[in-house]
Amino acid sequence: MAPFDATLTTKVSPLIEGQVPDFVQSDHPQFVQFIKDYYEFLEAAEIVISAHIFHVIQEKTDSQLILNEDGSKVVTETGSGTYGKFVIGETITGETSGATATVLVDDLENLRLFVSSSTRFLIGEKITGGSSSAWGNIVTYRDNPITSIQKLLDYADPDNTVHIMLDEMFNQFLQAIPKTLASGTSKRGLLKNIRDLYAAKGTSEGHKLFFRMMFAEEADIFYPTKYMMRVSDGKWQKKTIIRCENQAGANGNDIIGQYITGKTSGATCFVVDAIGFTQGVNSITEFEILEDSLVGTFSQGETVAADSLAEKVEMKFTIQKIVAGTTVDKPGMLYATGDTVSLDSTVGNGRAVLQVDQVGLGSVDEAVIDDAGSGYRVGDVLTFTTSQLSTVSAEGFVSVVGGSIVLEDSDNSDGYEDYCTIEENTKRRLIDFTICLEEDGGQLLIDGLDSSSTHAGYYFRTEIGTQQTVHDTYATPNDRIVLEEASNSAIGDITRTYITNHGSGYEALPTVTITSDFGTGGTVVPTTKDIGAILNTKNIDSGFNYQVAPDASIPVNFVLKGVSGSFSKDEV
Repeated sequence: MAPFDATLTTKVSPLIEGQVPDFVQSDHPQFVQFIKDYYEFLEAAEIVISAHIFHVIQEKTDSQLILNEDGSKVVTETGSGTYGKFVIGETITGETSGATATVLVDDLENLRLFVSSSTRFLIGEKITGGSSSAWGNIVTYRDNPITSIQKLLDYADPDNTVHIMLDEMFNQFLQAIPKTLASGTSKRGLLKNIRDLYAAKGTSEGHKLFFRMMFAEEADIFYPTKYMMRVSDGKWQKKTIIRCENQAGANGNDIIGQYITGKTSGATCFVVDAIGFTQGVNSITEFEILEDSLVGTFSQGETVAADSLAEKVEMKFTIQKIVAGTTVDKPGMLYATGDTVSLDSTVGNGRAVLQVDQVGLGSVDEAVIDDAGSGYRVGDVLTFTTSQLSTVSAEGFVSVVGGSIVLEDSDNSDGYEDYCTIEENTKRRLIDFTICLEEDGGQLLIDGLDSSSTHAGYYFRTEIGTQQTVHDTYATPNDRIVLEEASNSAIGDITRTYITNHGSGYEALPTVTITSDFGTGGTVVPTTKDIGAILNTKNIDSGFNYQVAPDASIPVNFVLKGVSGSFSKDEV
């Protein structure tokens, strides 16, 4: 018998006639036939099926079956209730396993079929008769004695064992795995390879095999370490590109993975990728090259060539200069990422586009008075607000109200008002005491001296001449001589502000509000020297055919105060 054969091929029954003496064959042919039939029975497998077989009965008060002369019962035709009447000699086929066998004897009264041996039938699968079209489901399959003896050792092999034995192997070796597997998964194949599955347990391959076995799905396995942030573990890579004009019949995609060579310079490099596009009248291919592979220097306008992988012909291109980037000479201020850098459009093909890539973070330099307002007090708080994250807020307050002494008009040399200032290192001043309560030190506050409460918010002071010298904590190099209260027409107008903390981390100017109990109408504008300074730029489009570097510029930003009306874009 051939190894792993699902059917019985080395039968004993065909050998009977040659094994008995000649006189027995001639004198007792029925005995020889009996011996032969007996061995054929021993070679047959038994299948118990579930099916329905209805018989014709007589029209009597008691139920009596109609019998043929040979004693067999008359069965109703298929479609009238009977669907499991198989015919002797026909071939039955398993719907799931595809196994086939020949019906040798039927005992359908007891729902049994004796068939030629085939170990591939599955318990529970549907079998169909080839000629009768009868069908039924297998309840049990029992192999014949001769097969059991001849294939005793083969039963240990999943490829050649019967289904009942296969279930026992499954229970023994795949105890934790459900018996219902994905469609198309072979239990016999799984049993043979279960050791590999157990060996791969806990690995990515083991998980992939499990999902393939249970769900017929290909699993993508990701380890947590793949997306873990590590200090100084970044792998930065910047594309290196060249742009060439296509010569007749050239296609850049056909030389990806090839070396291109300059016909004049002899320089070479390896092509990683290619993108073709058109700018104006030029048909251009942008090659991404492997920087480490570059040998030599290509010349402006020279022909570069490489062999096509698809057509096996030489592809030729003309290399031209492009805009590679910019050098920031003056970083300026108050720029934002994405601001456009203007390039001289008369140079090259005028298609190069550059933008601001990164801007610097900075601090508030001072708060310029836009509207002095009225009713403010020294110490009113300046509050700086911004929607940006990770900033240290600036802080300040109103330091002078009421005005300072201005120099004569003839001394106004720089176009701005000049004030009388205190000489350097004079950081003391005389202040009048205010009357305080005895217990907690709180000051007596004036509610008003007239019906309009003009002086509300001021404190009672000691008589004139009762003064104390204190240090000016917030002295600056250009401190002014401040007028006393009510020396000018406006009361409590903001004259100066003081920044106690310039803050940090600002990418754009914050807004400023003045917190005051009595002051109204005052506005201040923050200024800076370093917020939004340009750090570097990026290429949006490198353009083509730039013989010389174009001049680059970017509009200047101003901080304005006293704005009346509105400005229009491109207005001169």
